[in-house]
Amino acid sequence: MKTYKEFVTEARELDEGLGTATKIALKGITKLAKKSFAKGLSKSMRSGPKFQSMTQKGVRGLTGKTRTLYHGTSSDIAKRAQVKGLSSRTGTEVGSRGMQKTIDDWEKYARKTGDKTFKRPYYERGRAFVTTDKFDAETYARKTADLKNKGLLRRIGLRKKVEPVIMKVSVPKKDMRVAKMAGKEYTVATQNVQPKSVEKVGGKLKDEARKQAGYEKLRTDRLSKEKNKYAREAIKKSFRGKG
Repeated sequence: MKTYKEFVTEARELDEGLGTATKIALKGITKLAKKSFAKGLSKSMRSGPKFQSMTQKGVRGLTGKTRTLYHGTSSDIAKRAQVKGLSSRTGTEVGSRGMQKTIDDWEKYARKTGDKTFKRPYYERGRAFVTTDKFDAETYARKTADLKNKGLLRRIGLRKKVEPVIMKVSVPKKDMRVAKMAGKEYTVATQNVQPKSVEKVGGKLKDEARKQAGYEKLRTDRLSKEKNKYAREAIKKSFRGKG
């Protein structure tokens, strides 16, 4: 018959053995989960046929005169855009949601009265931003990539970090609406944006000064046109800098 000491020793050894087995099992499950996640991610990111803008007549489609502009974004968005096109970036703009019904009413009133001065605003939903300024596009690309790389899955290595890139895009002149910086920034209906080439903008550490210069330039440009106190504060926070 076993003594009390022998029972205690056996129980301890069994407990330690189970602890080790649990750790090994958890480690195996974690590795399997990572592998499965990576496999699913790579499958979802496979490229398909290139995105083609609509070409129907009227306001929609790449008909008539076009312009080649820039769109700064992250590498994952650019890859998806070449297959599926750009997503709307005006859905969160001030007025886009709450004002949509009012915008429709304005247009209806303009048609009824024959008022030809009515123009739908740049922040109407379903539109993407483009710019004539390549340096500004680079800054927007850095801003987008920085925000994405702060995400939990990218910080712990479960998702690959993205890079800032500049996309060259073709857009119809007749669908360009002046956005925040007149003569530089516009919005275009997403189905009218034809993605073309994609160019990386450089490393994160070797050109930090250029990155900060881009933020400062955007900040200064925006503040020079904005008079609203609260909007100015939002610009300062968004693009950083002093003053």
